[in-house]
Amino acid sequence: MSPRRPRPGIWALVLLGVLLFCSLMLTIVVSMAIWPGEAKLTAPLFCDDARPDAYVVRDTYNVRPGETSMNFTLYCVGKRGDFDEVGWLRPTLALWAGHTVLLVLVAVVPLLIGRMRRGRRAIDEPPPTGSPFV
Repeated sequence: MSPRRPRPGIWALVLLGVLLFCSLMLTIVVSMAIWPGEAKLTAPLFCDDARPDAYVVRDTYNVRPGETSMNFTLYCVGKRGDFDEVGWLRPTLALWAGHTVLLVLVAVVPLLIGRMRRGRRAIDEPPPTGSPFV
């Protein structure tokens, strides 16, 4: 019996899963450890005109000795101090979508351009002359 070859659709699903996992890890590392204020970039999506100023608040709790818990919350604040609590889930999902788009642009698009160039080069090259196989 010959070994079964996976269908091309399986590879697309694997690539999609890897892409989503990498973008999720990028979102967690950047928005939680490197730049918590990145959630402010999502303010145009969640803050209305009455409360246009976005603030990211980090709360740190000592759950047990030696254990620290942090959470981040996006607030939309108005001129008079009134605010809406957006929370962390919607900004995190928006950042995840943005990081996924960035990874696609940085990783997948150059691969597709290289593949198109190789295909075009193979079409444009004339067959070798003097070859016994022509």
